[in-house]
Amino acid sequence: MSVQSSVVCPLCSARKAVVTRVLDTAYLVWRWREEYRIDISEDLAGVKAITRNQCAVCGLGYYDPSPSGRASTYDQLGRFDWYYVGDKWEHRIAATYVQPGNRVLEVGCGPGNFLAAISGLQGVRADGVEMSPHAAAIARSKGLTVESGKVEDMAPVQAGSYDVVCAFQVLEHLASPGGFLKSCVDLVRENGRLIFSVPDSESFIRLSQDNLLDQPPHHLTHWSQKVFRWLPEAFPVRVEALRREPLSLQHLPWYANLQIDRIPKRRYVTWPVINVLRRGFVPVARSTGAYRLLRGHSVLCVMSKGTRAA
Repeated sequence: MSVQSSVVCPLCSARKAVVTRVLDTAYLVWRWREEYRIDISEDLAGVKAITRNQCAVCGLGYYDPSPSGRASTYDQLGRFDWYYVGDKWEHRIAATYVQPGNRVLEVGCGPGNFLAAISGLQGVRADGVEMSPHAAAIARSKGLTVESGKVEDMAPVQAGSYDVVCAFQVLEHLASPGGFLKSCVDLVRENGRLIFSVPDSESFIRLSQDNLLDQPPHHLTHWSQKVFRWLPEAFPVRVEALRREPLSLQHLPWYANLQIDRIPKRRYVTWPVINVLRRGFVPVARSTGAYRLLRGHSVLCVMSKGTRAA
């Protein structure tokens, strides 16, 4: 689909975009009930169809309208053991940027896995803010300092209070990420760091067009390295590093199925051959470790505050 869209981009406010897909909300409600036993009808109330737009200026993918999930929807998702992964690649990378004595804020900290990991570093003070009451309660039960609420409410009273502000797998859940990013920039001190990770819309997940969790009311925007490179146009930041996640063992079966589905069915590539590939690819990739050479799910961006890109 290549219909031009005049909807304003929620990040750069441009009206130059292309409609890439139209979603039927009745179908989304049905699939959520079937796959997750979660009723999202209230999340999508009054919305019959949703268009997916691709901004031609900043590169952001966004939806119109962009209905976000209620706290109760996230609480129900959070009860699946796969929803909050304990040991994340981006946590390990971000921890290398935390120095002794730093004050760190994680926005959207969930049950506090990253905060717990860095709290043991010398002199580090780690705080969190979390929208989900259920996840915030779990984090507090670990002895972590976590506020319930929005980062936009913290910024006016704690501007410049942190050496590092980070958010992992959060930006894609926001209908209007511009205000969120401004608050994060305001909270970090001059020359402090901002660290964000998101699903990489240019990675293998682009092949998963029917992925429920990558659509409203769960994911409301789609990010790529292009979008992060654009951010210094709007905020007083400089991009220090962009890192792509190697394929994780957790995502290996998903990756394999998506790639195998792309193989055209020809004379010598029959369904029996496809089935052999499905059964054999994952065990071989796992045993050899070769999957780590493949491009994985997420991208991480490290920025410093105070200097714009030239």
